[in-house]
Formats: sequence, C-alpha cells, structure tokens
Amino acid sequence: MTVVRGSDKEARKVRLSGSLLHPSLSRAASIVRPYFESIALDDQNALCTEGTLRLFLMAIPDTGVRETLAERWQNAPAGSKLATSSRARWDDFCAEVRAALKKGGKSWLEHAETELMFTFVYPRLDAAVSTHLNHLLKAPFAIHPKTSTRNGQTK
Repeated sequence: MTVVRGSDKEARKVRLSGSLLHPSLSRAASIVRPYFESIALDDQNALCTEGTLRLFLMAIPDTGVRETLAERWQNAPAGSKLATSSRARWDDFCAEVRAALKKGGKSWLEHAETELMFTFVYPRLDAAVSTHLNHLLKAPFAIHPKTSTRNGQTK
C-alpha cells in the first residue's frame, strides 16, 4: 500500500480522505506519532530548519492556516519557544488545525496532523520492488538476475 506519493516537486505527498481512516493507517498513525515526535521534532528539530519548514508549510492543505502559522513563526521573538523549538511549532500547528476545524467547513484538515506525520516518517514502499526482478538488486545479498552474482561479487 503506497501512502506517500509524489516527487520533490509536489508539496502535499499524503492525501487521506473520509471521516474514518483505514484500520491499518489508524494503527500506523499510533505507531508513527511517538517516532515523529522524538526523532523529527526533538532530535532533528526539523521544523526549525529552513528547507524542512518550507516543505512542512506547503503541505498544509488550508491556505489560511498555512499563512497564519508562517507569519506567527516568522515574527516570533528570537529565543522564544516558537522560534527555536520544533515541538512548540508542532503543538501550535495542532492547535491551529483544531481551531479551524471547530469553525467548521474545513473537512480537508481532518487528517492534517496524520498526513504531515506520514509525510515525514512513514516508510516509502515501492510496488516495483515486489513485482520487478531488477528492483531486487537494491536488497542486501540479492542475486543479480543476469550474472547470478551477489552485489557485484563473482561466483
């Protein structure tokens, strides 16, 4: 199942629809959340680096929420939590999404948190790996289909 789609040129790589997530995606979200928070937010401080922050903001499906957050974070006083902490920015994003949902009519924000977590930490699965023999070359100890060698080693 491919959840993360698109290329570097696409801003929004995950699009979840419907009021209920598929059970496998709900379970994945509960597994992914602690890793996203500890790795992307705490260890990598991803929302405080220019490139990642730009990608994060562009992946927010609502223009109003995106512009509000971008302005707030850009104008945050130097040294404040919003200026230096990815965790604070994530919490601010979640609060803004919830506020927008309470105002109503913004159903595309319903899965915004999960979409962004999946964008950053969900494994990318390539369907071609399981259907085309040539793609198996990337796997460790895979036998080359034409030369019958393992990772460039001779027989």
